[in-house]
Amino acid sequence: MTDPSLYRDDSRVRHMLDALAQIAELRKGLSREQLRWHEGVTERILFNLMILGEAANNITRKFAAINPDVDWPEIPR
Repeated sequence: MTDPSLYRDDSRVRHMLDALAQIAELRKGLSREQLRWHEGVTERILFNLMILGEAANNITRKFAAINPDVDWPEIPR
């Protein structure tokens, strides 16, 4: 039987991937200098970074052990 906590981890990973996709879309075509002047875009990127960090921070140890190629503790930093 599959550990139910792994389903929650799957959901967290989906949230992380969605946040990364949103960041990529928001960032598309904008230089760093342009981002400085797009406060709304910058705030949305920061929001998605918070989602990414929160989801990564809540990945279970079991899931992290199954996926050792990811440096899970470094993601929220």
